[in-house]
Amino acid sequence: MALYEEWMIHVDQVLADEKIVAAARTRRFAKRRLLSRTRGRRGFAAEVVVRLLIPKHIRNWSYAILEREVRANLIYRKFIRIALPRCADAKTMGRWGKALGPR
Repeated sequence: MALYEEWMIHVDQVLADEKIVAAARTRRFAKRRLLSRTRGRRGFAAEVVVRLLIPKHIRNWSYAILEREVRANLIYRKFIRIALPRCADAKTMGRWGKALGPR
C-alpha cells in the first residue's frame, strides 16, 4: 500500500461505500442495451469501470493514454483491480465514459 499515491488511498476509502458503485451499475450500465445484463460476453464489473475512469479524470488523460498507462503500470492495475492479462482498449473505455456520463 505504500506505493499507492495519496489520491488512490482516498478513492479506496470513498469507493468502500457500495452505494456509489451500485449507482453506476444499476442506473447507467443496466440501461445501456436491452438485455445487456443477461446476454453476450461477460464484461467488467462496475467497480472496475469506475476505478478505471478515475485516473483518467485526475490526470486529465485521453483514453489512449489511459489504456497505455494501465497496461504498463502494475500499481494502476492493483488500484483498478484488473487481472494481468485482461485490459480494455481505449475505444471500450470511451464507451464506458460516455455511458456513465458527467453525472
